[in-house]
Amino acid sequence: MSGLVLAIDGPSGSGKSSTAKAIALRANWSYLDTGALYRAVTYLALDKKVEAEEEVIDLLTSHEITFDTNPVDPKIYLDSEDISEEIRFQELMI
Repeated sequence: MSGLVLAIDGPSGSGKSSTAKAIALRANWSYLDTGALYRAVTYLALDKKVEAEEEVIDLLTSHEITFDTNPVDPKIYLDSEDISEEIRFQELMI
């Protein structure tokens, strides 16, 4: 499968997400917030009180992280539970 992938890199707070969503909407593309993936893994590790890398990897083999890539309302799920709001809490934004 081949397709166009557009990645936007830059410092925190520079407007990457807003720009990516606007482009995805205009071009009728899917939108994937990779930062949300990192925060979802952190959320899972904190929830399970796991710190060691090996334990985090083990957690990821027994839990499923999925995305709804609609740029109008992107969502991230952990084991079918919508955690889109939870991953935006300050303790995960470090």
